[in-house]
Amino acid sequence: MSSNKDLVQIREEINTIDAKLIELLASRRNLSAQVADYKIHNSKPIKDLSREREVISNLVNTAAANKLNLNADLLNAVYKAILNDSCNYQQEIILREKDLYNLKQKETIAISYLGLPGSYSYVACEQFAQHLSKKSQLNGFENFNDVVNAVTFGKADFAVLPLENTTSGSINEVYDLLAKTSLEIVADIAIDINHVFVAKELFDEKEIEVIYTHAQPYEQSTMHLRELQPNAQIVFTASTTHAMQEVAKADNPRAAAIGNSSSAKLYDLQIISDSIANSANNQTRFVVLSKQEVKFDQSVSYKTMLQLITNHTEGALVNSLEVFKKYKINLTKLESRPILGSPWREMFFVEFEGHLNQIHVQQALAELEENCRGLKVVGSFPSFIINDEIYK
Repeated sequence: MSSNKDLVQIREEINTIDAKLIELLASRRNLSAQVADYKIHNSKPIKDLSREREVISNLVNTAAANKLNLNADLLNAVYKAILNDSCNYQQEIILREKDLYNLKQKETIAISYLGLPGSYSYVACEQFAQHLSKKSQLNGFENFNDVVNAVTFGKADFAVLPLENTTSGSINEVYDLLAKTSLEIVADIAIDINHVFVAKELFDEKEIEVIYTHAQPYEQSTMHLRELQPNAQIVFTASTTHAMQEVAKADNPRAAAIGNSSSAKLYDLQIISDSIANSANNQTRFVVLSKQEVKFDQSVSYKTMLQLITNHTEGALVNSLEVFKKYKINLTKLESRPILGSPWREMFFVEFEGHLNQIHVQQALAELEENCRGLKVVGSFPSFIINDEIYK
């Protein structure tokens, strides 16, 4: 009994320390707001790499000098999250204060997405609205075309689409839509993905007879699913929430869905197995589309995406990529897609850090236009995804 009492006391002390940590984190976040205000009035960029490296280095050195029994990996991980949050928080403040999305007159923004309440796209919509500090009306649709058309025809202000996943890669259907639509990317965000098996009642996953799933969660969980097949039948659905909906109304008590752990309760389902994705570090990146261009502010971190169709000549792609090197532009993504109606011809989506209003970017684009048969700006937008390379 005494050992149990000691453990209770120890945990109470830990709880007290955790409560103090939360208060200190809140105080630090409030100071980040003051930093944002300074940067607004002095036109300073949100990202300050030298300052961020200095913070990490000083903490690691202080911990070592004072023999605090804190290793560098722990401090890197904790402060990476803190600094990421600080940058995003400052960006939210600047976006709101300078009204870069022209939303001051709007009390509520309408956002279209794939699926039903509780889908990963739904979660991404909530996160985007939170970044803008706006009330949101979220409208779900059954396919990507309808999600985009909702904005095209004035039924929504923004459309949220999944673009790529760290496990299954790029979502080709969305890239093909980006090639066709007149809408532009106005933001990108990333959310953690935690696939789970959900069912009406608890039972061993080895007893599953039918699995309802969207194609993307299926591709991201193939290693786990391989252990259950061929006993379990796979039925594809329009979204993760449609999969959970099918299980909720199914007559088969051994039906399960690959779903979102945070949404199981919405459909009165039980989690029978969690963390079934191929990778524990599973994230999906979403892009936000709109008719409205985002205003440029030099304090904010931007990315730009281009659609390129290079000349059909030797070295054409390499020559185009050399332009980015020439103007010291950091590429973050290169994706190829076939050109419909032109067998074995490719178009390329190129992403890089920077904004169209920056002189070196304008110079690069002017040179690219001379070397390419086609060039389209898909978007020049604030990014809510922080590059972790600075912490390594």
